[in-house]
Amino acid sequence: MPVLAAEVVAVWAGGLGPRSMYLHVQTDQTATLRLQLSQDSAHFSNPLYSPYHTSKGQDDYVVRIQLTGLQPNTTYFYRIEVNGSTESEPPGRFHTPGEGPYSFRFALGACMGGSSNRLVFETIERQNVLFFLHTGDMHYGNIADNCEQEFRQAFQDILSSPRQQALYRRVPLAYMWDDHDYGPNDSDAKAPCREVARKSYQRYVPHYPLAFGQGDVPISQSFVIGRVRFVLADLRSEKSRPVFEPNSCDKVQTGSNFGFQLDWFKEELLAAKQQGQVVAWVSGIPYINADGGPNYHCKEADNWGGYPEERREIADFIAAHDIPIMILGGDAHMTAIDDGSNSDYATGGGAPIPVFHAGSLDRGGSYKGGPYSHGYRKGGGQFGLVEITDPGGEALQVKWIGMNEQEEVLISEDVGTPLLHEFELRPAPPVTFPLDFVHAEALAAAHRVVLRWQTANELNLSHFVVERSLDQRLFQPLGRVGAGGQVYHFADSLPLRLPRYYRIKAVDMDGGLTYSRLLAVEPQVEKPLLTLFPNPSAGQFQLYLAGISGRVEVQVADMQGKTYHRQEYTVGGGALQLDMRGLPPQMYVLHCFRPGLWLSQPFVIHK
Repeated sequence: MPVLAAEVVAVWAGGLGPRSMYLHVQTDQTATLRLQLSQDSAHFSNPLYSPYHTSKGQDDYVVRIQLTGLQPNTTYFYRIEVNGSTESEPPGRFHTPGEGPYSFRFALGACMGGSSNRLVFETIERQNVLFFLHTGDMHYGNIADNCEQEFRQAFQDILSSPRQQALYRRVPLAYMWDDHDYGPNDSDAKAPCREVARKSYQRYVPHYPLAFGQGDVPISQSFVIGRVRFVLADLRSEKSRPVFEPNSCDKVQTGSNFGFQLDWFKEELLAAKQQGQVVAWVSGIPYINADGGPNYHCKEADNWGGYPEERREIADFIAAHDIPIMILGGDAHMTAIDDGSNSDYATGGGAPIPVFHAGSLDRGGSYKGGPYSHGYRKGGGQFGLVEITDPGGEALQVKWIGMNEQEEVLISEDVGTPLLHEFELRPAPPVTFPLDFVHAEALAAAHRVVLRWQTANELNLSHFVVERSLDQRLFQPLGRVGAGGQVYHFADSLPLRLPRYYRIKAVDMDGGLTYSRLLAVEPQVEKPLLTLFPNPSAGQFQLYLAGISGRVEVQVADMQGKTYHRQEYTVGGGALQLDMRGLPPQMYVLHCFRPGLWLSQPFVIHK
């Protein structure tokens, strides 16, 4: 077996959807790599190939590969080609979810030492789950200084664990941090490494599109599988703590776990209700905790017991809009289930929310919050399974199961059975208000898409949310634009390679919504233009690239994806002379690309 000049250090999959997924691949040095994808694990017949990517030192040799054009409800296998050679590791795998009503199961867990190689990760992999949801404390770095190096080391520890690496190659990940993997113990928005933490997450973790874009922003995100909307809320990097009188439980100032993100969270809840979905809210801190509870302290600052004002606002909103919702909790080193008996914090009641804690993966036991209707079990080597049964219609069932690494269902002291809950799904029409979109358009311009719109009758208007879709069905929020002015614009910097769809959502002060018409934009196909002449040829070609200049990479591959030629050229209006007379006579594909550009042209070499 040839020794690779560069090797793959780590791979993890995430951001799974019916037609797309992300892979983050790290090499030990600069390398050119691409992904081979097939539905055939034995022979990799009829493979698909990703574009080539180059791992670079400034990115810690990590590349983010997006897989698109996948088929729903389909099993895929993948392997990685590095500098022209395929790695020897067993193929990775994943299964895309179906579209529409869909039954599935996923695993979840929290709290572990970063380099843990405990049996629990192998056990999770055997459960035939669609994905693994990590609800926080993926490592206990408690990072407060030497930020770049410490976060780099924390992720290297995680991905150097053989059992963790095997799990993340074969089971896609969704992950939201808590305190120890974001900053110091009980950390908040004042964490000294906040910006580095946010950017390190984006570099290393294969995540869903973030609600507030890229860079120094919260890592909140959401995604939809079947008729379940998962809302992963960043309750750390915008957290502000309550302030108390000295030596007293009297508050001088209330705190917030969400900060400015609370409007986004409410929008996610409303979107789920309007589209007939159940919300699975990932809260990295315990939700059930109040005066009189078994673990309550009057100066709580690291669970929802210390933020009763914000919790009541959320619960009142859920009750007012009849949102079907469950909470998937982290932080506590226990498995615990509450059927809603102890979780109703709405004014006058009306928001009894089922709560499921699953942990710890590999830490000592702890009991937090409570009480829990189905009891709790402290300890390590524990995780949760959630089974969604959705035959369509106006209801779906959710079953919560606590399990340990020996695959034993955890029997609580109180009840001793998993909890089965049925959610009613009754889509609600959006609440609208009298705002008019006078004009709205999306235009392709200079490697980005610019949206412009004009409104009238802006009464009680709060803000706009710009949303993007690749299929006209599933929309992801891109960013917010404040109200006031009636003429607005927004730029999407994602390079436009495929047709794309946008809509603009206007949100009023009371949560009412008005949508713009659907805005479609397509790549400008008239230029640049690639021409090979003559075609067919005995091996000598002239390559014309109209409409572009500068450096481009040219690759030649056969119809099975094997690369025969790769070279960078400088173009500027003239023809490039390509000599391929050394290649066997057959059909090939010439690829020409650089950031924001991808052109292909089949050609034939004859004798």
